[in-house]
Amino acid sequence: FDINIEGVTRLNNFDIFAEGGCATGTTTTAGGPVVKTFDVTVTDGTLNIALPTEPGTLASQIAAIEVESGPFG
Repeated sequence: FDINIEGVTRLNNFDIFAEGGCATGTTTTAGGPVVKTFDVTVTDGTLNIALPTEPGTLASQIAAIEVESGPFG
């Protein structure tokens, strides 16, 4: 799936199963957390995150997110 933040594609065709060390279609709990960091400027007071979905595919979702304020100026 793709991840768009503030109108910019940050990850294209991201495979979270491959990234986390998991295989699709298994019941194993092997693998680990996937952590991604992006520097983003929010100009309108709202952080916009979109996970575009192709027709006929399952919708993507975010399980957790941490937002930190960066230096200003």
